[in-house]
Amino acid sequence: MTTFDGVRVLFETGTAADGWADDWSRSEAHRPNGCETAPDEAFFGELAARINIGPEARQACARASVMLRDNPVLWRLFRHCHWCLFGRDGYPHDVMAHWPPVPAAVHPAAPLFYALVLLAGIPAVLERNRVLSIPDAITLETLGDLDRWLIEYRKVHGCWGYSNLYWLWNHFQGRIFSLGRLQFCFDPYEFDYRAFRHRDNTGIRLMAPAGIKVRTDGQYDGVSGVRDPAAFITGGWETPGRIQAHPVSPDGWIQPAAETLDKREWEEVLSPRDTGISVHIPAGTPLDPALCAASFRQAEGFFRRHFPDYTVRAYFTVTWLFDNTLAQVLPPDSNVIRFQRMFHLFPFPQANDRQMWERVFDSPGGRPANPPCRTSLQRAILAHIDRGGHFHIGGGLILPPVVAATPTA
Repeated sequence: MTTFDGVRVLFETGTAADGWADDWSRSEAHRPNGCETAPDEAFFGELAARINIGPEARQACARASVMLRDNPVLWRLFRHCHWCLFGRDGYPHDVMAHWPPVPAAVHPAAPLFYALVLLAGIPAVLERNRVLSIPDAITLETLGDLDRWLIEYRKVHGCWGYSNLYWLWNHFQGRIFSLGRLQFCFDPYEFDYRAFRHRDNTGIRLMAPAGIKVRTDGQYDGVSGVRDPAAFITGGWETPGRIQAHPVSPDGWIQPAAETLDKREWEEVLSPRDTGISVHIPAGTPLDPALCAASFRQAEGFFRRHFPDYTVRAYFTVTWLFDNTLAQVLPPDSNVIRFQRMFHLFPFPQANDRQMWERVFDSPGGRPANPPCRTSLQRAILAHIDRGGHFHIGGGLILPPVVAATPTA
């Protein structure tokens, strides 16, 4: 039996590893996939192949497994981490998020330690999802997102590794699913906008909350560091029969004039904290609006079929792609603008331009000293900034039924 003191020595600190201490003894009998000893290269290579990890990354993961055979403490820690994620129910996400990286000094392959834990969890995830009648193909496609993060780690650090356990926990715990071009995650709707649908299905109104300061361009005052001396404060009131608030236009601008809705004609279909599905847009593949629309149609059937007790009030996301300023600099038939039109956009109160610099210019730290100007999108953005313009992330939502998620030209 390996005591927890061995883990503390491994991490050369008495605090970084303490998140594992409380239930360390409970995982002593756990054997991942029935393995009494640390699995060999073939075991991990076959699992990596099942989720379409690229050949180089697959080989790196297989070779990295030697650290589990070389170091009994790492093998014991591996068993404990596997038990936490796949051998018990309800391991706290916030605790897992603070698991420390295995020090590189322990073994040259240490950056791949958590990738091996996830790979060894594939059989458990398949078994759980089969109980829900979820096809293996969807499960394996979802878990294959690991490949994207292995590549990202190598790009940043120059070696194979994985450090984004907090995010992929969603995939391996059944919170997120890859369905075609997009990914869909169980999430509450945490925004303050309320949505009303006309009872004869002739319109949607997205209403802004009262008491927020809005620039005359329809964005929150202060977004991207821009203040407007003419900014207004949204008002509103509500009675059992009517509601007055400032509507948000479909392209995401809060309107200066309030509107009154008669509840006999308008039904509230989305409220803050309702159950919903957040949408995630993986990088690396063209944003084909037709493929995105197909993803939404697939998602509607998927959640209704496999999670019938979960009510999807809305699909929503926040992204640089929903910056409605982009409509001023991109052609109306561009993929980005056509994708925007599938959603009802809305302003995001903490909006900034950091994600735009990261995704478009590969600069997570903000504007680089000499931003690249290779693509038409990069050139359009830089030209707009040079004219004094600004960019920001924005939100967007789609209300079921997803027949509304049809790209327009």
